[in-house]
Amino acid sequence: MGVGVFRGDEQDVLGRFSGALAHAGSFDTVVRLTADNPAIDPAFIDTAVAHHLATGADYIHTSGLPLGTNLEVISAQALRRAHREATQPDEREHVTPYLRRHPELFRLETLALAVPPAVAALRLTVDYPSDYALLSLLFSHLGPGFSLTDPAGLPALLARHPWLAAINGANVQR
Repeated sequence: MGVGVFRGDEQDVLGRFSGALAHAGSFDTVVRLTADNPAIDPAFIDTAVAHHLATGADYIHTSGLPLGTNLEVISAQALRRAHREATQPDEREHVTPYLRRHPELFRLETLALAVPPAVAALRLTVDYPSDYALLSLLFSHLGPGFSLTDPAGLPALLARHPWLAAINGANVQR
């Protein structure tokens, strides 16, 4: 298929990110998404990367979006430094805690984004079977890569079928 693959230490996710960055070639920016969050809106990725490039921040995380749809943008330089300096187990396992704990070393920013209130209240991550059920329904109705803000898409679907939010609404975040 021609898709590059990098495998690293199972417990050292920060090391895997740094290794993947080195393996991939010359990149200045990393967008961090996780596999259990399949409903990331591509438009918000573009917005976050544009903000990163415009501000020169080392680390940007989004806020204001449904659980499971926020993302992080990290400069390659900051990621490499975190890899060299992070020593705590949680800093190695979760990639960005070292950056967030050291605002004296890194330029950190929060990018506030907005979606309709009914969309913001959703849980769009996969930790439980009911999370998978909701996302499967949304993808089957809206297609892959659906927008969180397109008025004719998810907001309209929720207006027609408000019960969708109850499918996984009682789940506790792990």
